[in-house]
Amino acid sequence: MLLCLKGFSQDSSEVRKVIKSYINIKTYKEKGESLTKQDSIDFIIEGEDTLVLVSNEFIQEIQTANAKQVRIRYEPKDSIFLESYKNIVFGNKKDSKATLKVWKDDIKIYFETSVPKLHRTALMDFAEGISAGIDSLNIKMVDAIEESNFLVYYLNNENDMDFEPRINKKTSGYYVYWNGKQQLTKAVIKVNTINIKTQNYQIANLKFNFIKTLGYFGDDPSIDCNSYFSKCPVIRNFTSSDMEILKYHYSYGICKGTNREDFENLHRKMKNTLKIHPDAELFIVHTP
Repeated sequence: MLLCLKGFSQDSSEVRKVIKSYINIKTYKEKGESLTKQDSIDFIIEGEDTLVLVSNEFIQEIQTANAKQVRIRYEPKDSIFLESYKNIVFGNKKDSKATLKVWKDDIKIYFETSVPKLHRTALMDFAEGISAGIDSLNIKMVDAIEESNFLVYYLNNENDMDFEPRINKKTSGYYVYWNGKQQLTKAVIKVNTINIKTQNYQIANLKFNFIKTLGYFGDDPSIDCNSYFSKCPVIRNFTSSDMEILKYHYSYGICKGTNREDFENLHRKMKNTLKIHPDAELFIVHTP
């Protein structure tokens, strides 16, 4: 966490804005720096954290040494949004060990020949509309399965090949893979049209499972039935709230791979800091 505090100084000729930057003492020591008496005088105590006053030159040196790191301004969210988001990403158990997962590489979708052209178009229009609103989420269709990391197929009769038998729901489902960095690397969607006879419901199931694959998402019982993150067994419409959740999930304002406990601790610390220093600018540093 990086904290910037704004202040103002005035002399007879001008008013100057002064910005003081603080970083967590653990990060400071990891950079090989030793603490001085003056450092301890300038400490800020934020709950269990100790923050060390550093110069702009120190911050620039860190950024230069870690050229791949990005510094993103912390985005405060209200408690209702955060509770809903946590349920969707981590589940509603307080001791959940589930982690926050995202796609880092482009999603490259291959449609098996069992998927009707109308359904392919419906999903790609849906997916590309979402992708257009999220800078770090890129989705496209490819013509060869070897080029893909995302397979979509239908079971239209009992003789069709079942590419992913681990998807064992009678109607539809998905299966995702991820690496040690909790980055999603591969996904499969299956729709069983033997058991879903109506085309509207086939497409609805296709879109619903696609949304789930974007973060290995669950649901939240408090959300309106229209949302893709609700528990309701209905045909949904993609809402502005759905887009807000996806945008937040793919922002760099939260730490990828984190679990529910760490996520809650981060937000608690950030909110406590803002209570004490309402004008502070808080940043989260990431390695993309």
